[in-house]
Amino acid sequence: MLKALYLKVLLCVLAISAAQAQRPDTSHIVDRHVHAFTNGDPAGWTFGAPHIDLAGGYYGATGNGATNGAAFFRGHVQLAVRSPYLQLSSDIQFVPKFTQASPTASLVLQVAPIRQHSPFYFSAGVGLITNHTASGAAAAWVQAQFAYRGPLHGFSLFTQIGRSLNTGSVTELLIGVQHPLAPYIAHGLKS
Repeated sequence: MLKALYLKVLLCVLAISAAQAQRPDTSHIVDRHVHAFTNGDPAGWTFGAPHIDLAGGYYGATGNGATNGAAFFRGHVQLAVRSPYLQLSSDIQFVPKFTQASPTASLVLQVAPIRQHSPFYFSAGVGLITNHTASGAAAAWVQAQFAYRGPLHGFSLFTQIGRSLNTGSVTELLIGVQHPLAPYIAHGLKS
């Protein structure tokens, strides 16, 4: 059921993105190398344009008697919800050492208090995550992340810490690098 909901949300995000692509906004042309982690001005929209990244790095899990570390990679979609300070993010994350080909999917409503055009980013929020219960059902999830988008080709360094709110959960730490999925946007090319 959560996978079906996730697919519906993803299709909705893509439809919104296509609709916004039809309406060029030239009021604030900026170099995307220092642009926000959520694209565009959400004024007048329920959802802002999605920002899509691919990421990879180190995954660590501690607590409940276990300390584990492994490589991870993920797809990350993030968009503003009527304000650049309220955002919806979703990840599909793979940690092959522990989950083989089974991804973890999350959907998080978060507050991001740093101004939109800063190269720094911080957010904290709550939502749902899969594969954190014995049955594999969705569990309540809290997370915080900090990132820095450097001047080199749109790459960002980030750290994310999260924990599911079910009994026996572990604290998860991600340290990684992410890059926008559409590099032509990161280079500031205009249509």
